[in-house]
Amino acid sequence: MSVDVADGMASLLVCLLLNHGQTIVHLPGLAVNRASAGYCGLGETDAKDARVRDLALELLGLHEKIHELDKLIDARFREDELTAVISTMPGLGPLLGAEFLAATGGDLSRFPGAVRLAAFSGVAPVPRDSGNVNGTLHRPRRYHRGLQRVFYRSAMISIRTCPESRAFYDRERAEKSSG
Repeated sequence: MSVDVADGMASLLVCLLLNHGQTIVHLPGLAVNRASAGYCGLGETDAKDARVRDLALELLGLHEKIHELDKLIDARFREDELTAVISTMPGLGPLLGAEFLAATGGDLSRFPGAVRLAAFSGVAPVPRDSGNVNGTLHRPRRYHRGLQRVFYRSAMISIRTCPESRAFYDRERAEKSSG
């Protein structure tokens, strides 16, 4: 149900709807105006309100579908044999772990070591030497962007949630700023 909270009676209506188990979608005035401006009907308020309501209900339906898909991904991830290993890495939960498996094809034997995996994902710098210039490291041009995203997001999550990762991050930042 959509409610325009423009007067005092709207709050009473909201309370009544909540008491009767109705789902309430809150749309700020700017969102309502933008959504109704996209409707090319007769320009009557009722038609615009109906269009906004339909869009809000469609958005709620999409959120429910995303939630259901997240549950399916979680269940499938837990069935894989690498789940025990991947789950021990800080910052990798079921969704990022599933992305990791999808990006690597679920076969880590393709990567003989961590260096090859880092190069494949684009987190390891590559030398771009020429002539007398040696040791110039740059970001690689060819890498798996999805896998790099997994590593980046897991690093950001582990900095927030894992004390050891946070200590390592702070120590590296301090060394970089002092040196």
